Amino acid sequence: MKVAAINAFSPIVIALVVLGCITISYCPFTAATVTCSGGHLSSGDALSTARDQLFTDLISYTFWNSYSQYCTHYPAAGTTSTMYGMANCAMSKKCGANYCSTVYKDCNHCLTTARYHLMLKCGDREGGFVEIVDDQLLQCTMQFVLDTTLCQ
Repeated sequence: MKVAAINAFSPIVIALVVLGCITISYCPFTAATVTCSGGHLSSGDALSTARDQLFTDLISYTFWNSYSQYCTHYPAAGTTSTMYGMANCAMSKKCGANYCSTVYKDCNHCLTTARYHLMLKCGDREGGFVEIVDDQLLQCTMQFVLDTTLCQ
């Protein structure tokens, strides 16, 4: 009798990890250990350095000043909405999700759409963190977005 193995990157496992993040307000997708490559979350990938730098840039004023032209609907840097706008701009400018800057002019709509499509691209068929906006999960959410954004 064959026993089915559970793939560590299956939608079920990813959903459980997401649920864990929501439940305990902690995200295991840390900059040092996890990245996204070849359609799945994995560790030790060469893209991790670029992803880490993007995440660092994401929370800097320099980054916001550089990319504010793509998202002009948000208040001063430091607010939750602005940081989501910055994540959106990062995807548009650095990761090729050009529908963010060329099709949707409303950055909030754009970011939600981009996150959904990028997560589908990375194998999370349930949409993952698309609807999470809780401040406590902001960094966790953005980290997951960056992981999936760099999925090639």
